[in-house]
Amino acid sequence: MGLPVEELTNLDGLELGAQLHRSNENVCFHAKFRGEPAVVKRLILSRADSLDKFEEEVRMLLRPEYREHMVVPLAIVRCPPHYSIVLPLMENGSLSTIMARNVLPLELIVCFAVDAARALAAFHKTGFVHRDIKSANILVDSAWRARLTDLGSVERAGELDDNGQIIRQITDTARLAQPSGGFHKSIMDGTTLGYTAPEVLRNSPAIQASDVYGLGMTFAEMLTGTPPYVGMEKEDADMHTVMDASYSEHALIMAICMDHLRPGLVTVSEKPGMPVELIDLIREMWHPNILTRPTAAAVVERLEAIATRAGFDLSSDNARQEYARHVEEVKQDGGQQGVNAKLMAEAMGMAPPPAGAQQGYQVHDVPTVPLTNPNGMDVDEDVEMTSGDASVSGAGNQVKSNSSVLVGAFATSGRRGADKMEDRHAVSHYSLGDGRGELSVITVFDGHGGPTCSHFANTYLGPRIGAQLAMGNFPDEAARRATVAREFVAVDEAFRKGPIADKSGCTALAAVVWQPEKAARPNHIRMLFANAGDCRAVLCRTENGVDRAVRLTQDHNAASASEQDRIRAAGGTIQMTRDGKLRVNGHIQVTRALGDAAMKPYGVTAEPEIFEYSFDATGGDDFIILATDGVWDTLSDEAACLAVRNTAKECGLAAKRIGGDALNAGSSDNISVVVIFLKNFNQHQDVIYV
Repeated sequence: MGLPVEELTNLDGLELGAQLHRSNENVCFHAKFRGEPAVVKRLILSRADSLDKFEEEVRMLLRPEYREHMVVPLAIVRCPPHYSIVLPLMENGSLSTIMARNVLPLELIVCFAVDAARALAAFHKTGFVHRDIKSANILVDSAWRARLTDLGSVERAGELDDNGQIIRQITDTARLAQPSGGFHKSIMDGTTLGYTAPEVLRNSPAIQASDVYGLGMTFAEMLTGTPPYVGMEKEDADMHTVMDASYSEHALIMAICMDHLRPGLVTVSEKPGMPVELIDLIREMWHPNILTRPTAAAVVERLEAIATRAGFDLSSDNARQEYARHVEEVKQDGGQQGVNAKLMAEAMGMAPPPAGAQQGYQVHDVPTVPLTNPNGMDVDEDVEMTSGDASVSGAGNQVKSNSSVLVGAFATSGRRGADKMEDRHAVSHYSLGDGRGELSVITVFDGHGGPTCSHFANTYLGPRIGAQLAMGNFPDEAARRATVAREFVAVDEAFRKGPIADKSGCTALAAVVWQPEKAARPNHIRMLFANAGDCRAVLCRTENGVDRAVRLTQDHNAASASEQDRIRAAGGTIQMTRDGKLRVNGHIQVTRALGDAAMKPYGVTAEPEIFEYSFDATGGDDFIILATDGVWDTLSDEAACLAVRNTAKECGLAAKRIGGDALNAGSSDNISVVVIFLKNFNQHQDVIYV
């Protein structure tokens, strides 16, 4: 007999709000049900068995055994084509979002751990396996009690034979024979790599010990404050712009399964008051031998014993409220943007970047519409760099561009994989006030050692340059150059000294575009380029009917004689590594970059080299290409210009063509390309009618 629940055959009494989350099988919304806050999980009919899975999840959620430990539905909607589960809103959100804002106190960690373990033990007692245990699937209610959710991946638990090997059922074997796109998708559906047990990564059916492994990873995440494997490095670095020691997805799977890689707990184990029994328990829970892992019921017993010895009160709501007092304060202070955004903004001495439409400008990270190139790799769709409307137009405000310059972009992680995408690019537009027109700032960043620095720079550098130029003495060239150089250095220092600082870095190229005499000379365009690193800007100029590639910036790397002198004067060395590349102190090829804190004492600077040019769209200056070294490592300046010339005159398509040519030429790096048309091409100029 299941728990009583309201059955709805229409949508009366249900009000949908903003979308919370979307997957291939479900979409979740904020909602109100009978006037009370709720969450609606709506089914997407994407597979033949979607309805069967929906009904199975409903049956599981309504089992009386789960009442105390799961998020129990308020109502079930069966109103074709709308099939939904209405759930109560958990006021404190998921465990993962709480950890993103806070360092959890040990008392609260143990309370949440006991709650989650009790829920899993109750679940396992009924003979099922959850298959998706992770911090995002543990929700916290208003009394600071954790509850398990998301039963969409549930299956009957796998069994072991007399030798401790997982018994594969006939249905499992048939399922594995189907195409999977890399992993056996039906087994990996709903799971997240960092929490997935090695036996599941090897394509064995999930067993209850697999859930215990995921729970152990979640416990470790609460202790360290870091999701599994984030920031971990290999002992042998790969050769790239820097010695890249981070794991790709494939390398990480191999390390988990073959080398028994697990997150580090040494630092947290040395904290005062940390129970050694808790550290030992976590290490048993993720043990490679499934027979060594404790059952969920045994985990509950050991956690309760740890809590008793430490004097933690697991049962009292008042005690939990006290344990969570600091978390509550941060939650109320951080607002919807969270503490990380606030701390980043404080480090920059400016307001946090606005959410949503971002008040008249858009920052384009990697777009998410997948394409497929001839090599079969996923490529990200290009975007038009346009701005939204702004309600004000005073100096320094971000506004809709009124420039005749057209901009398009393309970005792909390439052969390195989507989990290793470190490039970023952005555009913003600013009013100069007093009827002086506007300027645009286009930025391209090539990250290395992780995406943290490139993401930070992408968020702040362009807006800071635009706002400072618009509000300052813009007509003065010396003042312009000084302002841009100052902002490069300021963003670099803010990142390295701020709360999110890590070992990552990025090269940066900023282009400032304006038309000083737009009314009198509409084809006259002025541009400033500031470059730190090996991103590059190239102009295609037509002279006597022949295209000529004109390099507008200089690459800053250890092969440059002038950069070598500067590095040595700062105390650094230039060494050749086994790949035949020259590197600063044998580590990094680029000699100018943001971030890279460890290399700053050896001359790697964020100070950009700045160039200014005037372009005449009627005098042969056709278009400009800004790109990361994922393009320039495989294409010459001339080849990139030729790619644009031989493509339909739409800047987004042109950027995509360059990226595709670089991939086909063997580029193994991330690729970001921005193409700027200085004139409006006749779309039909190359059409010949016979």
